[in-house]
Parts: sequence; structure tokens; C-alpha cells
Amino acid sequence: QHLLLELEQEDLSPKSLLALVTRLRKSYDSKQINAAITIAQLRRKAVDKFGRDAQKLLFTDDALQQASDARIRAYRTQDVSGLRVLDMCCGIGSDSIAFAQAGAIVHGIDFDETRIAIARYNADMLKLDIQFECADVTTFPVTDAYDLVFFDPARRNNQGRRIYDVEQYIPALSLIKTWQAPHVMVKISPGVDLDQLQSYDATVEFISVEGNLKEAVLHLPKTKSLIATKIDALGVSQWINQN
Repeated sequence: QHLLLELEQEDLSPKSLLALVTRLRKSYDSKQINAAITIAQLRRKAVDKFGRDAQKLLFTDDALQQASDARIRAYRTQDVSGLRVLDMCCGIGSDSIAFAQAGAIVHGIDFDETRIAIARYNADMLKLDIQFECADVTTFPVTDAYDLVFFDPARRNNQGRRIYDVEQYIPALSLIKTWQAPHVMVKISPGVDLDQLQSYDATVEFISVEGNLKEAVLHLPKTKSLIATKIDALGVSQWINQN
């Protein structure tokens, strides 16, 4: 923590790193330095998505890339106060935190022990009471004990390539067909083939921020056929296909 505070004032650009590391080695070992510099660099990247909170939190590079835009998180959580939310594949807790900050009672599940540890740390730093559990989402019982299930399956493979086939998501999208919750919300690829979603009685929502398509979300049960949500400086506007 002392080293991270020190790095807040340092130039972390590539041209300055060698001199910085050389100086830090007088007081810290190499593993501490490498870890702290990585965290400090990620915190600076995270400001756009997490604002001032970024300097308190821990991130991994891939988790930060996958985290939703702050305006999308605010839009998604605007009506969740008091709801019991289950965050499946919660990762480092970005969405769990957003739900909890909006007043929801949150339970986050992920199979990765390191990510769960980071999620717990981040919640503690923000003084949020969130239950995080390391468990396999493919066998975790999803019942109507939860008002909303938020599901964020991995949409990149081990080589970092995007996955567009919904049954190749990790875990596959069809997992949600076994769930009993009254409302399920799933982040899917904006490049999804809509034909693959025909067996799901769901609403598909595409979300853009300042003119850039950012996310697609599947909502169950179906209320509309398709929704295009636009978030910009003027607020939130929608185009809705009622069919």
C-alpha cells in the first residue's frame, strides 16, 4: 500500500520505467515492484470507467477491459434498490459493486479464487456489504430466491479472440435455460447472430454510448422483441420494436 501511494505521483510511461524500477529496488523486492507498477498502471486506465474509486481498487487487465462503461452500469442498475441480485461470473466484482451501490442485496459467484479475493477486497475498500463466493456457476442452484440474475459469460477464448457463437461462451448461454429466477439479464456479444437467439423467449437490447455500440444484453422474460438504447450527454433514449 505504501508503494502504491508512492507510485501515484510517478511517471509510469515506458521511457521512465527503467529508472523508476532501479530506484525502487533500493527499498522493495522485484515481485513487489512489478505487482505495484501493474496495479498502478491499471488504476490509471480504470479512471474512465470507475472515476475516483479507481485509486482504491485492484484490477486485472482482462477484467478491466471487460468491465462495462460507467454510464451503462448506472443505467443497468437504476431500478434495483432492495432487489436480491445474483451476479454469475462476477469476476473482480465490477457489476456486483454497481448493483450494491444502487441499493441491491448482492451475491457474486465466480470459480476463480483470485478474482473472488479481488472482488472482496474491492467491496471492502468501498465499504459495501456484498457476499462473494467461489463456486462453479454451471452447478450453482439458481432459484426464485433471487429477484434478478445477472450473467456475464466469457466471450473471449484463451488466445484473446472474440467468441460470437453463444454456445461457445464460457459457460454456454444455454445454461440459463435451467434457471428459475424471475428476471435474467445476460451480457452477450454485440456481434451476436440473432438467429442463435430464436430458442430464447427473450428481449435483445443493444446499448451504445456516445454513438459507439458497446454492449448487447439478453433479457428474460421477453417484454419486447428488440431494444436499441442510446446513452449520450443528453441522457438515455430508446428505440423499441414491439413485435
